[in-house]
Amino acid sequence: MKDYIEGYKLKEHEYLLKIRKKDGRWKTDDTGFLTKFNKDGSFPVNFKNWPGYQYDNNNQRKTDLPIYIIEENFRSGWKLFSWRFGKSRNWAVLLHPAGFTLEIHMEEFLSLTKKITIINGELQGKFKWQKNILVNE
Repeated sequence: MKDYIEGYKLKEHEYLLKIRKKDGRWKTDDTGFLTKFNKDGSFPVNFKNWPGYQYDNNNQRKTDLPIYIIEENFRSGWKLFSWRFGKSRNWAVLLHPAGFTLEIHMEEFLSLTKKITIINGELQGKFKWQKNILVNE
């Protein structure tokens, strides 16, 4: 993982990443948001605005979240963390091997579970995040 520098062009296997750290307002562990640039090279609106800030120990609003570049390669160590029900879609919340949670489409996750083994919540095999789904090697 490395810091994003304005103007950087993502390679095929690289994604933009923001991580919202766990604090008094957010009840979950560190939560990540992965995405690519729009076709015109701009940040997707949801990524740009997500959540956009973090809080210090005194519950005071701090700064915009930093943006990182992460390589998404097949790796082991993915774990089922939780799930979330949305208005139009449900999500499986997975713990990324790098230590933050990510959401994937629930229907895709359920399809994946028919093809893999999960032991004590850990997905067996090598996987990578790709456009809101998890793919296996």
